[in-house]
Amino acid sequence: MKGVILRCLQEIVENRYGKDVWEEALKKADVEDLKVLPVDNIDDSIALAIFKNLCEITGEGVQGIAEEFGRYWINVYSQRLYKTFYNESDTAMDFILKIDEIHQIMTKNIGTNPPRFKYEWKDDRTLLMKYKSRRNLIDLAVGLLKGVAEYYGEDIQIRKIDENNIEIRFG
Repeated sequence: MKGVILRCLQEIVENRYGKDVWEEALKKADVEDLKVLPVDNIDDSIALAIFKNLCEITGEGVQGIAEEFGRYWINVYSQRLYKTFYNESDTAMDFILKIDEIHQIMTKNIGTNPPRFKYEWKDDRTLLMKYKSRRNLIDLAVGLLKGVAEYYGEDIQIRKIDENNIEIRFG
């Protein structure tokens, strides 16, 4: 996992819960002195342990932390780094349909394995988004999609069907 993900998570936690909560999550993951640059490759087991610890410490649970991360990543953090991608889309639907392509562009030369997405229309308003990742972080994908809806100011219903599929119903 890229360091940029942990940097964003750290920013969220320190702003909302305080630096002591972040440090406790690191300590429980046995990485108390973790220094991360956005381009660093972080071992998945370390990143997932920190995430799990934060869910326990804050009492927010996986869905709560995933949604908080998704909304913050889309609406605050990634705006500093990837604003161009958002400007290329006029609607949440346009952006969502480009996510797999964006992941390919952003990770082409940096040695990472982002989730991949495939799309299938159930009807003219309902999209089935197939999620594929060895990390099994579909809850994070749902949180990010909710962040996209918020960013574009659209009322979209987003529902995790199972560990590999998300249903997105547009207005």
